[in-house]
Amino acid sequence: MTNTNLIDISQEILNDNVIGKLSTFLGEERRKVRRGFLSSVASILNLFMANTEDKTKVQFILDFLKDPRFDGTMITELDRVLGGGPATSGIMDSGGVVIRSQIGDGFKSLVDNVVSDSAISSVSAQKLLPLVASFLLNLIKKHSAGESPDATGLIELLNSQKDGIASFLT
Repeated sequence: MTNTNLIDISQEILNDNVIGKLSTFLGEERRKVRRGFLSSVASILNLFMANTEDKTKVQFILDFLKDPRFDGTMITELDRVLGGGPATSGIMDSGGVVIRSQIGDGFKSLVDNVVSDSAISSVSAQKLLPLVASFLLNLIKKHSAGESPDATGLIELLNSQKDGIASFLT
């Protein structure tokens, strides 16, 4: 599992249909949405990676990975999740909780980073980041053979993302 580049996998999942739905959902241009999504992936992975020394924050992610909503199916059902309504708001609420558990009051700086990198609006970044956090939890779960990794496995996976994040940001 530690050789999994989650940014590359995210790029593969972002087909034209998904980008179109996200573009409609956010009211942004497709090009900006693609960059905003991937920038959000890199930013959240970087945040998770920065917190691997904090056992409480690692445990919080592990607890979320045990939640049935993060069973990996969101990856193949992005169209449904992006359709609006309770499915979308539930996923966004959960993603928001995950981000706040990792960054506390620093959400605005995360938003600012995504806005600066992708040129999407601040409002769109505020919607996109929680969605991407939920997406990442599903991606981690899916690439852990549907099982929640233990703390060591999660930390190894997150730390293995350093090169992928650096490549994306350059």
